[in-house]
Amino acid sequence: MFSGLLPVMKGKHPASEAKLPSRSYWRNYLDALSGKGIVIGIHDKEVNYATRLLRVLNHLGNELPIQFVHEGDLLPESVFTLLEAAKLTEGSISQNIDFISIRPAITAGYQSIFKGYNNKWFAALFTTFEEIILMDADAVPFVKPSSFFELEGYKKTGAYFFRDRELSEALKQDQVDFFLGMIPADGSVFEYKIDPAQLQNNFFKYNSKHVMESGVVVMNRLSHMLGLLVSLSLQYWFQSGRIMYGDKDLFWLGQLISGNSNYYFNEHAAAAIGELEGELDLCSAQLGHLSKDKKLLWTNGTLLKCKKNTWLADFFKYPALRQKCGNSMAKMKEAYSSAITISECILPASIPEINGLNKRKVTGNFNKNYNRGCGGIYYCATSKDGGEVVRFTEEEKKHYNKIVGIWNSSI
Repeated sequence: MFSGLLPVMKGKHPASEAKLPSRSYWRNYLDALSGKGIVIGIHDKEVNYATRLLRVLNHLGNELPIQFVHEGDLLPESVFTLLEAAKLTEGSISQNIDFISIRPAITAGYQSIFKGYNNKWFAALFTTFEEIILMDADAVPFVKPSSFFELEGYKKTGAYFFRDRELSEALKQDQVDFFLGMIPADGSVFEYKIDPAQLQNNFFKYNSKHVMESGVVVMNRLSHMLGLLVSLSLQYWFQSGRIMYGDKDLFWLGQLISGNSNYYFNEHAAAAIGELEGELDLCSAQLGHLSKDKKLLWTNGTLLKCKKNTWLADFFKYPALRQKCGNSMAKMKEAYSSAITISECILPASIPEINGLNKRKVTGNFNKNYNRGCGGIYYCATSKDGGEVVRFTEEEKKHYNKIVGIWNSSI
C-alpha cells in the first residue's frame, strides 16, 4: 500500500499515455484525463441492454463519446453488435463508442473481482474522461445525457448523485457509527472541512440502508478521484463491504471519508413509475428519477415489465399471477417480457415526514412486494401520508413511451 497503489492494481493504465518517471502514478494518471463522456462497465450478458441503450441515445441525439470498460474477455460478437447499434439511424446521429480493457492494469489473480457491482468501480477508475456520466447498461435516459452536466448541483460541486427509494430497511446503530467514525472531524491533522449538512441525510438520522441509487453517477474525477479510491477500498474491505448492499452508498461515503463533502443529491427520492393501480398506489420493477420540476430524467431496471427470467417459477409459485394470466404459461411469459407504459409516477412521503423524530423502527411508503414475482424486484409505492401522484402531460407521455418503444424494439 505504501506504493500508492491498491494491491489489485499493477500500476499500468489500460490506455497508452506519456508518463514522466519522476512523478507518481496517480499524478501522471490525473494529468492524462480529458473531456466529457459516458462510461459503461460491460459484460457479454449485458450487451442486449447496452444495444437498446445505444438506440435510445441515438434517438435523443447524444453527442457525448461513450466508453465501454470491460475485463478483457468481451466477445468479438459483442463488440460487433455494439458497433452496429451505434451506427447512424434515420433522424439521429451515430454514437462515438470505444472499448477499454482493464486487463493490463489488474494484478494477476484479481480479474475475477470484475463482476457484478464491482465492474462499476473499474469503469469509473479506468475511463480516460475527466468528467463522466457513469451509467448502468440497463439504465435508460429520457433527456439528452449532456444535460446532466448542466445540473446546478453538479456545476457547484463536481458530483451529482441520485437518491434511492426510501425504504423501511435500516442498519444497526453500530454499523452507522462504524462509517461515521471514519469521517474526518474538524480540526484533524489534515484540516478537512466537512459540510455538516452532509451528515443530516437519512443514513445518519434514521440509519437508512439505502440512500443513493447508482444507475447514473455524474462526476468530475479530477476533483473526486481520492474519494473514488476510498470507495473501492470500502467495497473490498470485509468490515465495510459486508454492511452495504453493492456499490451504491459507497460512492458518497467514500467522498466523505476522503474529506470531500462537495457533492449534491437530487432533490427528489426515486419514484415508482408506470400506471396507477387505483388512486393511491403504483407498483413496478423500475424506479424513476425526476428533475426538480418533476420531469422524468432516467430510469433503472430496463423498460420491461420484468427483466428477470422467472416467469415459469412464478407461474407455479404465485396463484394470483397465474390467474391474472388466465392460467396460461404462454401469457405469463408474454406478460413478463412486455413493455411498460409510463403515464404516472408516485413520490411517496419522505422518511422524515412519516417518522418525525422516531428512528427506532423506521417505516417508509415504498416497499418490496414479493407477491408480484419477478425475482422479488417489484416495489409498491403509495401516495398516502402526504406523498404525491405526478401525472405526466400528454406530450410527456408521448415522449416517454416513444423511448419505451425504441428500447423494446426487436434486435
